[in-house]
Amino acid sequence: LSPANHDHRALRELAKKEQSIFANDGASFTRKIKLGGDQWMISKSPISAKTPVVTAGIDWQIITLMPVTDVTNPIIEGRDIAIIVAVITIVVFCAICAGLLF
Repeated sequence: LSPANHDHRALRELAKKEQSIFANDGASFTRKIKLGGDQWMISKSPISAKTPVVTAGIDWQIITLMPVTDVTNPIIEGRDIAIIVAVITIVVFCAICAGLLF
């Protein structure tokens, strides 16, 4: 997202659509959700420490929201490069074989 798009529209829509996500229930999850016509990845994790004194009275959680395309685009680009390299390798191999036969 460009800085001009950081108006937190998706976060506001999420707060209206699924208020239970913001409940501090100790649940931890990652899932896809559709907001504003786009697919988003949402992850929720409670924050805790092994020393109760450190977190006494503090119930925090981290909620991460990011577009699915931020995750999938690099994978798709890498896959496309791998396909191109494989096709070029096969074509070159076939050309070499054909040159040896004729």
